[in-house]
Amino acid sequence: AIASWTTKFLLGFLPTSETPHVITGAIDYRVLAFNFALSLATGLLFGLAPALRSTKPNLAPTLKDQVGAVAGGGVRMRKALVVAQVTISVLLLIGAGLFIRTLQNLRLIDLGIKPESLIAFNISPAISGYTPERIPALYKSLVERLSAQPGVQAVAFANVGLLEGNEWDSTMAVEGYQAKPGEQMNPYCNSISPGYFRTMGIPVLVGREFEARDEGAMPKPSDPNANDGRGNGYRHAIVNQSYAKRFFGDRGAIGRHIGFGLNPGTPTPLEIVGVVRDSKYTGVRDEVPQQVFFPLLEERTPSSIVVYVRALGDPAAAFAAAQRTMHDLDSNVPVYNLRTLERQIDRSLLVERFIATLSTAFGVLATLLAVIGLYGVMAYTVARRTREIGVRMALGAVQGDVVWLVMREVLALVGLGVAIGLAAAWGLNRVVGSVLYGVSATDPLTIAAACAVLAFVALAAGYVPARRATRVNPVLALRYE
Repeated sequence: AIASWTTKFLLGFLPTSETPHVITGAIDYRVLAFNFALSLATGLLFGLAPALRSTKPNLAPTLKDQVGAVAGGGVRMRKALVVAQVTISVLLLIGAGLFIRTLQNLRLIDLGIKPESLIAFNISPAISGYTPERIPALYKSLVERLSAQPGVQAVAFANVGLLEGNEWDSTMAVEGYQAKPGEQMNPYCNSISPGYFRTMGIPVLVGREFEARDEGAMPKPSDPNANDGRGNGYRHAIVNQSYAKRFFGDRGAIGRHIGFGLNPGTPTPLEIVGVVRDSKYTGVRDEVPQQVFFPLLEERTPSSIVVYVRALGDPAAAFAAAQRTMHDLDSNVPVYNLRTLERQIDRSLLVERFIATLSTAFGVLATLLAVIGLYGVMAYTVARRTREIGVRMALGAVQGDVVWLVMREVLALVGLGVAIGLAAAWGLNRVVGSVLYGVSATDPLTIAAACAVLAFVALAAGYVPARRATRVNPVLALRYE
């Protein structure tokens, strides 16, 4: 039952729209049989050593009426296992803390957009039989009708969707800038509709957004085989802060020119008409790239687009409006992959969320096993030392002395395990360093928190048998065998 519930819980992390195969939580009896055999073999393997030891008892304590004497080898082995459990618990708790902080850091990143009340969906008219000549009119009609729907504040669309792992880069020359050999001159690009930055919540710092007049392409040259030198039909471009700062510095980017290509003498006919604030492009983890935006031209309209809708209230109403509007325009063109931007961002952190949850579960489980092991060893030790404790109490030992007698052993076991775990934790950076974000594998706060949690629960587990030892009746303890 636990295995079935756990499997379904883990499958809940997979987004159904992106899962290529049907995965169910049904238990496979072959896997169940393998795990049963493995559990049985593990029990036999670890139970064999004590069983063999019991066949060779040390008769000397028995003949001397010292049944209560502790077999040193057996106790040492138990304590060594407890130390190992504490060590593993420290490592897993530190790992869980690091992955949780990584997830928190990623969720707090400034993406450069306002994802609240922003929804997105995809349409692909070409799949439904639309020719390139008919597609621009469909896009314009969709924006006009959807913008008029109640509860819709703004609508825009783009060729490349944000934070989806897709990218379009192109080699571009900059007016008055001589690129060095091997220098990176490939900004990330996107073609967008007017109102895109307003819809996405990306501020225009200088200049303006694209307007309807920007969607017309430049006239083609008379010679169709000639290189028009006019920027692939584009007339205007908008760049982000990073691009403007790199190539124009404090001189200002407005009115400067860029062009496609990097060969000597490459024309730079595209005029920069705006500079926008930096925003993420491919993913949450990725650094903000240098970006160049172009208007969507009628003659270069993509066959599929991502439509963004800024809702005034509940995004669910915007979802319904989008589906209804597209159905009214053409019921043969499906609306697919509807999502809120907040859900998309959360989905892009699927791996980090899964690792954080799984590592936390393993850390808690390992700590629980360490606590049970520590409690068992100390309870066994107290039981075997009952006569010794009775003698000490008969000679005047108070409860605090008895508690300290047991707890110093607990402190030694926990301290040794934590020390070994901390030493091993220094090697975590090589293993998990590439997965972490905004935190080091040797982060002192995370390590201190993990050690504090483990120490607290371990000392609490050790205190129970220590407290029980103070209730020993000295008279009965002297006769204990």
